[in-house]
Amino acid sequence: MNPKISRSIEEMFGIQACGNALFYAHPDGLRFELSEGGEPLEQVLTALRKASLICEDLFDAVDSITVCLWRFAGNDKFALRKVLRELKNVGIAIPEEREIWFAPVPFEDRFDESIEEWRISVAFQLPITKLQSLFWCAFTVDFPSLHPNPRCDVYIFNFKDRILVHPYDDRGMDIIGPNKDFLRKLYVKHNSLLLDYDRARMSKSFE
Repeated sequence: MNPKISRSIEEMFGIQACGNALFYAHPDGLRFELSEGGEPLEQVLTALRKASLICEDLFDAVDSITVCLWRFAGNDKFALRKVLRELKNVGIAIPEEREIWFAPVPFEDRFDESIEEWRISVAFQLPITKLQSLFWCAFTVDFPSLHPNPRCDVYIFNFKDRILVHPYDDRGMDIIGPNKDFLRKLYVKHNSLLLDYDRARMSKSFE
């Protein structure tokens, strides 16, 4: 167990760091468009290529990354075992030094309002060489025909530069954090990959 991981995440990125639609929940964020249509595998590979290009600038000076994975577990507290099996198949072994916690799903978000439901989170560190494996996990989440597929959300942290990356599925990736100067550099260099729908919002922040 390493309770310092969740504490560090909350202190730097806020209590809702591992949530949905981070771009809209945090000021001065970036949202990138990734896949371009086609068959599932084609979409995933396109998303992998673009995300890897962007993140070369995010993690070029680090040897390891901090990762938080979370998955909706319903009322099955043993759902993490399924995630671990699929992660192993994609080449990711969660180290012994990790932090695991359960959180109840709010009543309004439950699939079955008559029972208590849970989500499981696990945080740990990995070598930077596992970055593309993490992207694969994120981009296959909506494609049950593709395997391995842990079906979990992926959050990747660069604490050194105070940046959080959330590849939310094959369609896109949010990048947030309190380091606005760093984000501005990404905005300029990878401007062509920004999601056009939210471009006006990003322009107000970085131009």
